[in-house]
Amino acid sequence: MATKSASADSDMQLLLEIGESLLADRDPDGALQVFNDALALEPRNADALVGKGRALMTLDNDEQAVRFLELATTIRPDLAAAWVLLGAAALAAGNGELAARAFSRLQRLGVNPAENYVNLARAAYFRLDLEKARDYAQLALTESPDNEDARAWSDALGQIPDHAAFLVDVGRAHCRRGRFEKGVELFLQSLSEAETLDAHLYAGRALLALQRPADSREHLERALALKPDDTGVLSDFAAAQSLAGQDAAALETLNRLLTIEPENADGLTGKARLLLRAGDTAAATPVIRKLTVTATERPDTWLLEAWRLKAAGRGKRARLAAEHAVVLDTLNAPSWLEAGSIFGELSDTALASLCRSKALHLIGEDDAAPRAHVGETLRDVESESRELDELELQPDELARAWGDRAVFYAALGELPRALKYSDRLAAELPQHETSEAALQRGILLLQLNDTAGARAAFERALQLDPSSEPARTALAQLDASQPAS
Repeated sequence: MATKSASADSDMQLLLEIGESLLADRDPDGALQVFNDALALEPRNADALVGKGRALMTLDNDEQAVRFLELATTIRPDLAAAWVLLGAAALAAGNGELAARAFSRLQRLGVNPAENYVNLARAAYFRLDLEKARDYAQLALTESPDNEDARAWSDALGQIPDHAAFLVDVGRAHCRRGRFEKGVELFLQSLSEAETLDAHLYAGRALLALQRPADSREHLERALALKPDDTGVLSDFAAAQSLAGQDAAALETLNRLLTIEPENADGLTGKARLLLRAGDTAAATPVIRKLTVTATERPDTWLLEAWRLKAAGRGKRARLAAEHAVVLDTLNAPSWLEAGSIFGELSDTALASLCRSKALHLIGEDDAAPRAHVGETLRDVESESRELDELELQPDELARAWGDRAVFYAALGELPRALKYSDRLAAELPQHETSEAALQRGILLLQLNDTAGARAAFERALQLDPSSEPARTALAQLDASQPAS
């Protein structure tokens, strides 16, 4: 019996170590599975509960993390790590009451008083207790005058003029975490104390995010009454009108905005979308061209350009524009989703499916569609490359197209395919290769277990930009990983 118990303890310890290692390697999904296995062996193991809580927090599932961390603190009330994580998860979930309880317990345990006072200030903030939040921030500064977090919180809280403005501030904090219903509740509470532009504006935006255009319009109209020429309010008001199907009114609002600020990117983007939706490509074209000059770093600029090119029957160039859009921000789920729609319209179902799956992965939703053989349905690289050659792009345009496609496929997990485009850029247009492109090639080669090739690519990145810290760091890490001779 003792042997069996010792074996179970050994298994548990091994699982805990593996889970921690996976978290350190930034694999929270794998860690979560391991901690689940540990809890199957011993459901009330506090260390496994804490590990699962950490994995869930890393996956932005803070409310679920709270439940497991609360249980850990019940089982092991003396486990400071559990209270630290519980407080952090509660703050991330906007639960000021629970966060205050966790950090008050840590204060009694004597864990880092200055940092703990800052966390108590955050908890009081979400409990809607402005004065206590200010007091805790001041206590943190008294404990540690050089504490930057304490100084930032003290300054920010000191600039809030009254309780109505405080409610708006907390409401915005909830909205930044996607808790729009809670945000609306606080904005309306603020309006019951004082009618302000900010309360109406943020209520309108939150209601827009909740797909309630009629309610949103009501608040945005009041915001416009308070500040008729505010371009931000006009842009939001046009979005609410468009969501309600009032495209003509939305276009009129956007024209009013652009009269005030002719190069306003939100206004130009909204106008272009409405014109394309109406099928008026001719009118949309000069608006989109203006965006490609004045808003080159916005993904939606190039998605609009892709739709314009597709409407003009220029599908190959439309694909390049859509790829460039997602490459500008590979973590932007809406861009991937819209790019997928564009590829679907271009009859490239394999790319459309990959982009849709990428978008769902980024927002944490499972894709029920089967994807086991999607990679096999992609056209071969030679066929894709011939299409690029047929476009007769200028060398700088071709270099950008190859570079974009390498990043595009790498983000989709198609690493060998990505490397082919990256290699072609390095071999055929070295004069247009950037340090960033060489660095990305090195990362691809590392992922494909080609250490020698990766080193050469990182050295090339450093040659192209001697000040490149990422390249220097990558080379140092490669040196450190080599076995001593």
